[in-house]
Amino acid sequence: MTGGSPSPVGRWPSVPPGGRLVAIAPDLMDRGRISSARPDVVFLGGPAELAGLGPDDVALVDLGRPAVLEAVGTCPAHVVGFVAHVDGARSAAAVTAGVDEVLPRSVFFRRLAAPAGSTGPDGGDGPPSGGR
Repeated sequence: MTGGSPSPVGRWPSVPPGGRLVAIAPDLMDRGRISSARPDVVFLGGPAELAGLGPDDVALVDLGRPAVLEAVGTCPAHVVGFVAHVDGARSAAAVTAGVDEVLPRSVFFRRLAAPAGSTGPDGGDGPPSGGR
């Protein structure tokens, strides 16, 4: 795991006290956008590490990566996944696999970059979609 610093107060997604914000995002551009918006994020080495998370952790996952959907079933953390808006089949499979929030990439990164306390459909306080 790499990264991590104090969690910004009021930023989406919120992380419960004692929890960690982790991510599976192998793409360097995605990693940069995530760590820029949330310097408290810890990047995991791969989907198998999801099983070691706790219920107070929050996992951000690129749903287009191999083995992610299979690993979500063993993950006790709150899982927020992002996927291409045109990939309806993968979005549906993610909900079935137990991903708590399934978001199009554009909405995910917009929420992630939104200032603390933002509201609205893409600002971070909109209704979640997902399976658990």
